[in-house]
Amino acid sequence: MQVAEYSSLIDSTIKRKVIEGTIPIIVRIPFKSEEKFTLYNVSRNEYLPVLLKNSLTEFLQEVEQPISSVTYTVNEQNVKWYFPIGIIFDALHNGSLPMEITIGINQNQSTFQPYENEETIKNYHIQQLKESVYLRYGSIQTIRQLAVESITPLWECHTQNKLEEYEQLLNPILITGENWQNIPIHWYFGSQRRYTDCIPVIINDHLTTLIEGIQIFLKERDINDNDPPSLQLLKTNSFEQCTDLCVIIQGITIPLDTPLLWLALNLSNSDLFLHVIIRKTDELLIVI
Repeated sequence: MQVAEYSSLIDSTIKRKVIEGTIPIIVRIPFKSEEKFTLYNVSRNEYLPVLLKNSLTEFLQEVEQPISSVTYTVNEQNVKWYFPIGIIFDALHNGSLPMEITIGINQNQSTFQPYENEETIKNYHIQQLKESVYLRYGSIQTIRQLAVESITPLWECHTQNKLEEYEQLLNPILITGENWQNIPIHWYFGSQRRYTDCIPVIINDHLTTLIEGIQIFLKERDINDNDPPSLQLLKTNSFEQCTDLCVIIQGITIPLDTPLLWLALNLSNSDLFLHVIIRKTDELLIVI
């Protein structure tokens, strides 16, 4: 699908509300002398190591451990440092506000990409952006339009929540003659595990809907006992039968008949992935 065919689906008001969305969190850091609690009102796009940079420096000096050993816990589940706070909230919170995040140390933890400094996050974010563009167009040609000298300004706009400037820097890869083939998606099922996928923009001559995207994802996956309970539930039941499940994107409960293209255009993260959370409604104290 070409730009001229889908540009009318873009809602700048919704995009602005999404980028300006904030979440109240309280961070607990167990210093030796006392536990410290700090309250934040943070952007959904924020990353924990960047937000807590100063507090982590002080904490790590006291415990004499490298920053790569830091753990983040929400509702007794460890969360990845590279998950934006909005994703952590949607996937793991229980509806109680502010969401509590506990800092800890695990010297033996293993991760595919240990955190070292802010450059680690910047590189990860840009890599995610490149991956989503590749999945979207099925080609690396568009990615090559992203100039090396624009990467640092792009990251700075991201950290400062400057939507217009961020999109302006992305225009060379967003406004293109390439055919938009797939919707790049990260699926979450109420746990820290993430499933990366791409769903066709169009199937059977119509825009693919959210429920159709879920069905395609499930058909392509071999679900086992190691997968989250909500995903195992979908192994033997259609989504329509699972009345206790809900779909959340950017903190919003989404109707199943919504076209994925509309969602991708208006509710994608700044990495251009659509982050889709499927979890049990009864795990929430409030329904969003």
